[in-house]
Amino acid sequence: MNVLQHNKFLTGNLDTYFIDENPQLFQFRPSQNRAQKLLWYLGNVIVNGPMSPLATELPPAKITPTVPVLPPCKLFTDDLLAFVRVATSLENLEMLENLMAVMKM
Repeated sequence: MNVLQHNKFLTGNLDTYFIDENPQLFQFRPSQNRAQKLLWYLGNVIVNGPMSPLATELPPAKITPTVPVLPPCKLFTDDLLAFVRVATSLENLEMLENLMAVMKM
C-alpha cells in the first residue's frame, strides 16, 4: 500500500511512529518496466537494424544526413560578452556571486 493511499495519511492522524507501525509501506509491487523495455527494443533496432527479414525486397535507403551550418546566435554572444564585461569589472568575488545569482547561472 502506498503512503498517499493509507487511511491514516488521508485523515491526517499521523504521529512519528507511522512508518514503524506500517512496515507494509515498504513492500513494493515489482515494476513491469514496459516503457524501458520498449525504449531498449527501439534503440536496438535503430542501432543494429531489424532482427527479422524485411517485409519487402526493397533494401533500406542509403541516406547520408547533412548537418546544416548555422551562424552563431548573436543574442547569446552579445549576452555572454556583456556578462564577461560586467564580471571582469567587479571588485570582489561577492559581487560576482550576486551577479551570477541574479542571472541564475
